[in-house]
Amino acid sequence: MQLNSTWTVHAEVVPTTKQRPTTTAAWLATLEPVFSFATAVDFWGWFDHCVLPSAWSPQHVRSLRVFKHGVSLLAEDPVNAGAGRLLLDCGALDATAADDVWGRALVFAVSGAAGDELHPHINGVVATLKRAPSLPLPPSRGKVEAKAKDHFVRVEVWLHSDAAAAAPSLIQRLTEALRGFLRVNVPITYQPHQQDTAK
Repeated sequence: MQLNSTWTVHAEVVPTTKQRPTTTAAWLATLEPVFSFATAVDFWGWFDHCVLPSAWSPQHVRSLRVFKHGVSLLAEDPVNAGAGRLLLDCGALDATAADDVWGRALVFAVSGAAGDELHPHINGVVATLKRAPSLPLPPSRGKVEAKAKDHFVRVEVWLHSDAAAAAPSLIQRLTEALRGFLRVNVPITYQPHQQDTAK
């Protein structure tokens, strides 16, 4: 089955210096194109063998970005800047559930499940490994020691700039379509892109 677009997977790798890039050029240099696919067979061939976010090492991988081929990964690029992203908050989920949210959001985007009207307004999907805030550990019970979660996965669905201008209700309809496609009830919020917030 041919997909509506060709998609390219980019991995954001941690620089050997372990320092966060401070310029756009330095950040772009951390992105490595991994794979491109234009059919459902090629997508599943890649996805069935890719490392899911719960197994990423924060010392090696920061994010995976799957975008329509040729679409910029920069938030300030005109194709992205006029709109924003749907943020899926997976912070309260266990690793398996967060991986499922990432997978289903990805299938939602690349398969055209949003429908012919909404699908063209989706530019890409991002999974980012975020450091969890420092919170006090809950008291341990019995012999099981409490353990803090060091990192969590944030999933983002990036929208085309024309999504914000197409109709006031379009972003809401995209949100509801995505919510209906997910098996896990996670908070979904819309966040406009801010200048120089690609990273």
